[in-house]
Amino acid sequence: MVEQRVEIVNPSGLHARPAAQVVEFAKTFPGRVEVLAGQRRASLKSILMLLELGLCQGTQVLLQVEGEGEEAFLQQLAGFIENLKG
Repeated sequence: MVEQRVEIVNPSGLHARPAAQVVEFAKTFPGRVEVLAGQRRASLKSILMLLELGLCQGTQVLLQVEGEGEEAFLQQLAGFIENLKG
């Protein structure tokens, strides 16, 4: 398992549309993809779990990825989240 901290920079946070984009991106990875925000954890493959975290701009989260090719996917995922618009 690999992990990396990222900041939510999208001005509107991870509301429905950007959250759906993150979920679709995470689903391309066959392994486990999770996000930790404080003491709460959610699968990035579940829109409901992700929305329940209520992640807003400026929130620091910890991404965790486990599976074959985890390091490369983690870098792609972090970049995807950091560059979300809308």
